Formats: sequence, structure tokens, C-alpha cells
Amino acid sequence: MERKKLIFSVFMLSFFLILSAGSWIIEQVVRAALLILLIPNYEFFSTIFNSPFVAVMFAYIPALIIKNIYMWFGIRRSEYFRFKWGDLIWQGVLVPIIGATLTFGLTSLMVSFVWQGEIITSVVILLLGTFPIIYIYSFLIGLLGGFDDNTLAEFKRAAYMAKGVGVLTRAMYWCTEKGVKISPIHGRFPISIYQEAAAETESLTEDKKQLVI
Repeated sequence: MERKKLIFSVFMLSFFLILSAGSWIIEQVVRAALLILLIPNYEFFSTIFNSPFVAVMFAYIPALIIKNIYMWFGIRRSEYFRFKWGDLIWQGVLVPIIGATLTFGLTSLMVSFVWQGEIITSVVILLLGTFPIIYIYSFLIGLLGGFDDNTLAEFKRAAYMAKGVGVLTRAMYWCTEKGVKISPIHGRFPISIYQEAAAETESLTEDKKQLVI
């Protein structure tokens, strides 16, 4: 019985790793397909939104939504998430929406000032929108209370584990931490299931170490 339990635990851990990889593939495929469809119609976005770069957002956002739906149905467990998903409303739903809205507003403002309808300013906007905007968003998420002490510690751990792009991930953490330090609502909306989830993760890890097939 103990052997079966260990095998099942490792199977579940492997399943979630495969699920994560699958979600990334789905996101990239959907995004690429939408870009192929939308970019030729850039004049529509220039007319309606005063910027052809909005087409990128129309490809980026639906891809994220589809990925999240896929992940949700993949990890949803009866009773556990059914009664505790509301714990994530602030950190997992409202803060990202507010932060994304503010970031989009700043990006649109930047485009209105910088873009001159030619290649040089287009490249400048692409670079600014790819890197600095991410760090602005990270700061806003921290400022808006999107991290409690536990989730911030997890973010730091993940950021410093990254190889190759570690400079970028540590910069994201640094910006988030600065937002957290001046946030008037930091810690007001903690993830109450954190300890339970951490204990489950540790248990699965220990089971994997003990498994001998």
C-alpha cells in the first residue's frame, strides 16, 4: 500500500510538470496564430486604437486566458479549490487586472508620445514595452498588495533559482519588493492556504525521494 501511495504521488507530481509544459505550448501556439491573423489588419487597429501595436495585445491576452483556463481545469480538485478559490480573488484576480490596466494605460501614453509611424520609433517602443514595462508592472503588483510575506518569499526563491535570465528575474523581484515596502495594503489579503499547499508540496517531494521502482 505504501509503495502504491509513493508511485501515485510521483505520478501526480509528474502530471503537474507535464501540465505546466503543455500550458506554455498552448499559450505560444495561440499567440502566434493570432498574431498571424491580426498583424495584416494593422490598419484597423491604427484607426480604432490609434496604434497598430494594440494588435499584439489582442493576441497576447486571449492566449493567456486560454492557458489559464487550461491550467484551471488541469489542477482543479473537488472540495479543495471549490471552497478555497475565493482566497485568491485579490492576489490572483483583482490585482493583476488593476496592474495590467494601469500598465496598458502607461504603454498607450508612451506610444502616443514616442511613435512616429516609422521603423526606428517602432523598435524603441518594442524594446520599452518588452523590458521596462514588465518591471513597472512588477512594482505595481507589489504596491497593490499582490504579494503577502509567504508568496513574496516564494517569488524571491524562484527569481534567484533562474539560470541564464537570472538578472532579469532578480530585477523583477527587486521592483516587486520596492512596491511591497511602500504598499499601504501589504499583508491585508494573504493566501490562507499557503501553509497547507507548502506542506503538500514538501510531502510530494519527500515521497519522490523515497520511491524505489
